[in-house]
Amino acid sequence: MNELNKQRELLSLVWKFHQILNTAWPKPSVPQMAGSSVFIGTNLFKTLENGLSQIKDALISCEGTKKEMLPFWNSFSDLFFKIGMQNRFEKSVRIDEALNLLYLASGILYHRIREITSASPQLHAHLSDVEDVGKLLQACGWTSDKTTIKEIENELIVEMKASVEKLS
Repeated sequence: MNELNKQRELLSLVWKFHQILNTAWPKPSVPQMAGSSVFIGTNLFKTLENGLSQIKDALISCEGTKKEMLPFWNSFSDLFFKIGMQNRFEKSVRIDEALNLLYLASGILYHRIREITSASPQLHAHLSDVEDVGKLLQACGWTSDKTTIKEIENELIVEMKASVEKLS
């Protein structure tokens, strides 16, 4: 498989992960969406876990993105697995915040890969793309003075590491 096809596959996998995570994502400021910990240990969560493995394999095979994206990826997967270790019966603001951060990070990961590669995902016409960065930041309640995807990516690494600590 050539590099462009590998990048397309990577984007497709990140897109799928982001879309599946949307089901469990606790939308900020929507009290009815709190308590996302109920998804931990379910088939949905296992599907995300399987997707994580596929994304890692695809990322490692993409020479053009691997070096830059691995620090972000390591923080991302650390946060995912820390969330998976939490009590699914505990209605926790920390877990909701961590899942919100993971949703934001999966969207930023998608946009950053698109930014640094020439790839576009091959999505069916009836499927929606990952929301644009401005809408993604707003939907996740993310306020920052950072203006580029790369700056947001770096900021998210710090936030994901802090979230892992909070969940410990």
